[in-house]
Amino acid sequence: MGIDDRLRDAVRDVQADPAAWAGVEQGVVRHRRRVVVARAATALTVLALAGGALALAVAAFRGPELPIGPPPGAIAVTDVRWAGGSNGVWTITGRVSNRSARSLMVVVSCTLRDEAGDTSAVSRVQAGLVAGHRHIPFAGTAKGLRAEPVGADCSAQGSTVVAPPVTPAAVANFQPQAVVFFDSQHGLSGGSDGACDTSCTGVMERSTDGGSTWQPVWTGDGIVDDLTALGPNEAWATIDKCRSTGIQGCSNLILHSGDGGATWTELVMAPVYRLSFATPDVGWAISTESQGSPAAPLANTVDGGRTWTTVADPCPAGAPFPTSIRFASVDQGWLACEGEGATIMSAKAILKSAEGGTSWVPQSEVFAPGSGATVPVGGLSIDGHQPGLAFRPDGHGWLWLTRDCLYGTADSGANWTRLGICQPDLQFVSSAWLVDDLHGFALVSSADKRTLELRATDDGGATFHVVASWPLA
Repeated sequence: MGIDDRLRDAVRDVQADPAAWAGVEQGVVRHRRRVVVARAATALTVLALAGGALALAVAAFRGPELPIGPPPGAIAVTDVRWAGGSNGVWTITGRVSNRSARSLMVVVSCTLRDEAGDTSAVSRVQAGLVAGHRHIPFAGTAKGLRAEPVGADCSAQGSTVVAPPVTPAAVANFQPQAVVFFDSQHGLSGGSDGACDTSCTGVMERSTDGGSTWQPVWTGDGIVDDLTALGPNEAWATIDKCRSTGIQGCSNLILHSGDGGATWTELVMAPVYRLSFATPDVGWAISTESQGSPAAPLANTVDGGRTWTTVADPCPAGAPFPTSIRFASVDQGWLACEGEGATIMSAKAILKSAEGGTSWVPQSEVFAPGSGATVPVGGLSIDGHQPGLAFRPDGHGWLWLTRDCLYGTADSGANWTRLGICQPDLQFVSSAWLVDDLHGFALVSSADKRTLELRATDDGGATFHVVASWPLA
């Protein structure tokens, strides 16, 4: 019997037996259910695979999750000091250090206590962003303690910065007017986005290739008037808030960076400019009281720039206006002074302190003809004005003048000689920085080329070469 015959007989048997037909019907139903379940399982598997792929894609887009808090012992508060006390209000300053590798946003809480055990109200300070293995100063106010404090209790809390700071967009018309370098490769420049009249956008840029290329790291309201650097990572910037007011004694915004200029925190509003730091704590500046006022004070800080104390101006009567101050160590500092003069000429004096600014000794000077003052000393030129200074601890230094030349000294400013940038009225230096005795950088305004040029030297300033340039606005 063939297969067809057997199949025909089976169908006849089923038709003749209702119970058998019911069994077939139940089998068909069970088969249909299995098909539905299989199809659903297949669909769920596809969805699960798609969801997993989506989760992986999202994770890849978001990047790895970072822990929320810092590791134990990552934050330390040191060098806590207090001052004031009028009406029970005390100023607390100190330093907060980040011992971990990640940047942390730190909040410091302090209370003062007196001999009787009474305490002030808690002073809570948003210290700011502290880069890994770096430190920043902090300052706050504690109230409610009338007696003289005998101690302070401070603690700090930090949170991990999950997202890095947003890098500012490229600046189309950057006009640098200040430059500093940590070494021959890493430097900062500051200025504005275009020409400034009464207001403008300030810009800071950073270079890691010797000044050949620059990337913006900060933008804000007010021109970056000046920069100073210390060691491999510390930097301070002065944001000019006085340009629009012209008020004698007005305050500028001081910024600080502890990571080579990659990130910046607002430090304080203070009536100072032309900052120079000998250590992360000890620094000097010129008071804005000196703008247009002879014998106005210098300013000194011992807490990283948070607070400033005025110091008597040592400039001589023939050149009473301080224009630049540089401290190469806690003890050794130099001060440039200027007198009133014609458009292209002015009296000048270079002073040195070997005692941490407590006393000053004239090194070189030149006064206007017919002033009755002493004859020129040390090779200073009567030409040019607004003298700026850069110095090394061994006494090597540079002096630059608007509408005149760049000068160098190897004997702490006693004698000056012209260096490789000297085309008065055509090319003059607006900012300069000595990395060591041989290497340095100068920011040159070239009226003949209508450009701002960054020039570098590797022979102590005898010759320079252009490493970057910007069109003049």
